[in-house]
Amino acid sequence: MNKFNNILSEDEEIELRKLAENEITIGAIKKILLYGVYYNGTMEAGKTPNISQNFATQSALFAIQSNPKVNNEDLGRELRSNVAAIRMLELGFKELEGFKTENKKATDKKNQAR
Repeated sequence: MNKFNNILSEDEEIELRKLAENEITIGAIKKILLYGVYYNGTMEAGKTPNISQNFATQSALFAIQSNPKVNNEDLGRELRSNVAAIRMLELGFKELEGFKTENKKATDKKNQAR
């Protein structure tokens, strides 16, 4: 029994199974959802680095601009909550793997007549 049986219809499970089996689509969705975390803020040749493109520095910069007296504990708490949210997204992608059907090895059936 799947732990998602109470929240997913049969049709939804079928579609998630299809999605889970399509690694290219999963990879593309992951890139879109996590782009701001993993890809922004990286330096590239010919481009000026921008501190506000990195999720951690952007969050801290916003907090400091909003409240110049913000303390380190509050900044750390904000960063910790951001990392927890990212971890939950990653765990969600891991849960999708559970929808894959069993990989059954294709048996090599030889033509007995040959």
